Amino acid sequence: MSEAPLSPKGRNRREIPRPSHIFVKDDGNSFRISFRWIWCGFINPITICFFWNSSLVGFYWLAFTFGDQFFRWLSVIFCAPHVAIGLFFIYVTLTVLLNRTLIKVTSEFITVRHGPLPWWGNRSLPIDELEGLYCYKHTYRKDSASAWYCVNAMTKGAKKVELVTDLHNVAEALFIKQELERWLKIDGGGVEQVFPQPRPTAKGCR
Repeated sequence: MSEAPLSPKGRNRREIPRPSHIFVKDDGNSFRISFRWIWCGFINPITICFFWNSSLVGFYWLAFTFGDQFFRWLSVIFCAPHVAIGLFFIYVTLTVLLNRTLIKVTSEFITVRHGPLPWWGNRSLPIDELEGLYCYKHTYRKDSASAWYCVNAMTKGAKKVELVTDLHNVAEALFIKQELERWLKIDGGGVEQVFPQPRPTAKGCR
């Protein structure tokens, strides 16, 4: 990978090591960063899916084994919303197990794709609209230590574009930002910084 010449301020930036589950590839014309979702700590959706659908299967088994015909139909109607939620949990679980995120950078665009199962968050940003990159931190509650991290782009029109979200480790966000800036020859500043909410202005990007 070719490194961009950094300004004196940029040379003092601490190097963020590559997390073991994140892969990078530079073929000269494009740069790719990819990672599997299963490495991102999504154990909660899998656990919820298992217990929710196990409970539904157990309930239907009891209803159709020991209930009369009226109770069976009542069970089907009453539990229909729960079945829909269970199917959604199954889909989320499959995306966690199968999906990966691919960030591709060329001289023209930054594109982010999630697959192979469809998921929201796919986007494309023209390079000539890019003003800078920054990381920020979401907390679930103000009094909670639980958080996730995002890598955002700031456009020249001071518009925020979310590139990668729901990262569970600050090192992942900082590494992705570091490598994108390096390939695009952007000096992100001498000190890596993660902004809490709300987002910074375009002038305050790091």
